[in-house]
Amino acid sequence: MRNISDIAANISAAKNPVVDAWSLGMMAVELGTAATTTILLRNWNWAVKWPNPDRRLNAEGNRMIVEKIAAVMEVTAAWQRTAFGAWSGAFNPRRSGRKVLPPLHRKATANARRLTRRRQRREH
Repeated sequence: MRNISDIAANISAAKNPVVDAWSLGMMAVELGTAATTTILLRNWNWAVKWPNPDRRLNAEGNRMIVEKIAAVMEVTAAWQRTAFGAWSGAFNPRRSGRKVLPPLHRKATANARRLTRRRQRREH
């Protein structure tokens, strides 16, 4: 299945500001949905396995912490580039959003896909 953001990125090649704003908004919506899915599935797994956590649950916790640190570092670097752009006069809000959201979007959607696939495999 193709991502909505990938489809919108191909459309926005024409540099249409309306399409660009729409695709950035869709990326934000997709990020929120993926983050919510990931949080719910991780919490569900911890609630179900809390008395006897297994290696998979512990590995998932470690992975979550490492991913959060990496994502915060990427977003911080993007914010710093944006702040420097504002300071130097090269500030463009749409480009700034395009630099800050993708690292978070990429990680959140990957986690949601991975966790839902794992859950679907267990149910079959």
